[in-house]
Amino acid sequence: MTMKYPGLTLNTAQPKRSVMILEGALTAYRRRAHTRPMELDTLEETLAAASAGKAVGKMADKTPADMEAIKVETEAAIKKLTAEWEERQKKIRAVYTDQRTGEEQVRTLDIRIEEQQKKEEFLKQKREELAKAETDEARKEIRDSYFDKYGEDMPPENPEQRTGLFAKKTMKANFASAAVSALQEERAIWEKAVKDNNAQYAELTRGINEGLVLTADHVLAEFSRLSGLPIDKLNEDETDRLLNLEETLSQRVYGQEEPVKALADAVIVGRQGMKDPNKPVGNFFFIGPSGVGKTELVKALAEALFGSENAMTRFDMGGFQEKNSVNTLVGSPRGYEGYADGGLLTNAARKKPNSIILYDEVEKAHKDVFDLLLPVFDEGVLADTRGMVATFGGIVNIMTSNFGAEYFMDPNMKYEDAVEEVTKKLWNPNKETGGSGFRPEFLNRIDGIFFFKKLGNEQIELVAARSLKKLNKQIAEKGLVAEMPKEDITAMVKDNYDPKNGGRGIQNYINRNIKPAISKTMLMGKNKAGKINIKYNKASKKPEMTFTAAAANNNQAATPQTSGATPAVAKPKAG
Repeated sequence: MTMKYPGLTLNTAQPKRSVMILEGALTAYRRRAHTRPMELDTLEETLAAASAGKAVGKMADKTPADMEAIKVETEAAIKKLTAEWEERQKKIRAVYTDQRTGEEQVRTLDIRIEEQQKKEEFLKQKREELAKAETDEARKEIRDSYFDKYGEDMPPENPEQRTGLFAKKTMKANFASAAVSALQEERAIWEKAVKDNNAQYAELTRGINEGLVLTADHVLAEFSRLSGLPIDKLNEDETDRLLNLEETLSQRVYGQEEPVKALADAVIVGRQGMKDPNKPVGNFFFIGPSGVGKTELVKALAEALFGSENAMTRFDMGGFQEKNSVNTLVGSPRGYEGYADGGLLTNAARKKPNSIILYDEVEKAHKDVFDLLLPVFDEGVLADTRGMVATFGGIVNIMTSNFGAEYFMDPNMKYEDAVEEVTKKLWNPNKETGGSGFRPEFLNRIDGIFFFKKLGNEQIELVAARSLKKLNKQIAEKGLVAEMPKEDITAMVKDNYDPKNGGRGIQNYINRNIKPAISKTMLMGKNKAGKINIKYNKASKKPEMTFTAAAANNNQAATPQTSGATPAVAKPKAG
């Protein structure tokens, strides 16, 4: 089977999804080509370059006079092309309208012909019944049934119909009644008009279609539309992405250089094929205090590898503490409700075969969960209760845990000593003696165990700066920009950072104090565009904000407005 497009024959002997993507790309490309002249893009680029007066690229050797001449010439070409395009589009629209009218007439006549044939067949049947009727009452009942169906009396019999229409059971054109023949003749006229109109439409659009060349960019755009992944990520070279992985992760996770580097190296090994292709890309264990970047690193890895944080499936293992809850990961037993739905974990692997699965706070899970994960981490497979096998060859499995957090939070213990102490307890399977409860055979299937430090004020300042930067993106569409000096961020963090809450603590402070103030400022300023300046008041431990409306078009100075409410935003400089 093949699909033919102007200048292209697509062989469909390939996966159904790839054909669907190619068809979508072709359709979208042709639709755009029929919306505006493709040559217009080149002319507009030339005009923009000439108007800017920059002697670069093809215009590197052009003088200002040359560029002015090119500008005038290009403007004339654009005007002419646009006029020709609009005239042709006018004709195309007229032809298209006529085409729809003709096709509708053909469909209507098909229905009328079919109805007329059914009516005449019904009439024939009633006449046959009438000929066999023995009483006036029976004959009246037959005539009444015809009247009830068509709202008219039975027409008198025409002797010619005995050798014509009603002599045949099957209605064929050669034996059609005069009424059917008239409808068929009318249909033939409209059908010819549709055919001629279609040829005219093809002639008008031939010039557009013949100039189309489908490229990889068109296919990537369609794949991006279907998958939701940014097109720049799809187009990015895998080698560059992996080589820059450590730097990319470090831009989002602060103060965790060792686990970031170790994770980047481990992922590169897995992605470069230096592993069993059936096994997961990697099985990693993140251990450390709350709010130090464990989950953030998982999100950063999902975006860096797969183009979106949505490429991560999170399981809160606190919801799998009971033995009977473990079954939901692989599905309900046969005969129980939900059996046909499959398991949560197996379905996640099938739905996103190239993604990250996060097992959050894994130490809370029932011990049977770890038995279930053994084949996942070791062989990269897991069967649900229906016997259907899910593969994890493209999956990165990551577990997080707060186990041993008290050692990392101890101000009198060095990070290295905390790692040593937690490692001892991690490999001790006996919880009664302070061990983790993880069996050695489970831990031996993990490719990397990474320990996270508690964060200092310097790292929390970066977290705060990033949160404020996100706020700026949210208010930018309102014409607002917010700035908070670095020294004020430092003071805010010093007063409000509690190490036991990690980065989440300062984010919560911003959510409670700055976000509401921004919203109030937008209301007080009646959504005026402008700049929000944020200062931190050390006495009240609250931010204070001043709002300066954007300058008017006449460049007159804007009037500052001060809000005394609990305030506002900021755009600090990230370190």
